[in-house]
Amino acid sequence: MKKALLIGINYTGTSSQLSGCINDAHNMKAFLENHGYTDFKVLTDHAGHSTSDAPTFSNILTGLRWLVHGAKTEDHLLVHYSGHGTQVQDRNGDEEDGRDEAWCPLDYTKLGMITDDTIKSIIGHSPAKVLVVSDCCHSGTILDLRVNYLQSGRREMVVRENPKVKAQANQVVCISGCLDNQTSADTVAPKVYGSGSQAQGAMTWTLLKALKNNPGASYRRLLKDMWIHLADNGYSQKPQLTASHHLDLNAPLEFF
Repeated sequence: MKKALLIGINYTGTSSQLSGCINDAHNMKAFLENHGYTDFKVLTDHAGHSTSDAPTFSNILTGLRWLVHGAKTEDHLLVHYSGHGTQVQDRNGDEEDGRDEAWCPLDYTKLGMITDDTIKSIIGHSPAKVLVVSDCCHSGTILDLRVNYLQSGRREMVVRENPKVKAQANQVVCISGCLDNQTSADTVAPKVYGSGSQAQGAMTWTLLKALKNNPGASYRRLLKDMWIHLADNGYSQKPQLTASHHLDLNAPLEFF
């Protein structure tokens, strides 16, 4: 089974409005439909959205639980989030910098943020393999995974383990939009599929472009392609790769 939860939040009509996050969710869905995914839940704040598909605090948590429900060891699950990201005070001591990374649901001003601890508590107990793509600010270690593959220059990668993070049973991989202390751009860029340009997240645009140009790319190649593409187009953000277990960086991403 290949199953995906896609979240795109433009915060339409608010002072925090973004432009490309809903497009990111739809672009990712189109890509996944061509790579064996058949079961989707899409949460966006599009015009006329219903209460059940709005990317609220409650619906995002419900969506995460839907994703892992009934999953088996051989299944592949994917979460894509595009929206605002932030940092809040760490309350359980598992952060080296004392701050948890968090997603900002549509109703964050009322109900608060969804922290990395909360996300991990849901997906970390699934027997399936899980890929999380987090296109938001302050997202480098968004899931508090044990192994961090950090950028050390234009083409190099440094492997570092966080001793504060406990080992977990299932394999979780996260590709995030930037370092914890960076922001991720909401931009206008050429469509990866089709003609013309559209508003979209710079990281999601770069990820889909890299996967289109090099199908079957290894983890190492994908991250390098993303770093180089963003830098060459004037973006300072550095996408990061983290995992619950050590990865074979020369192996292709098995999720696509």
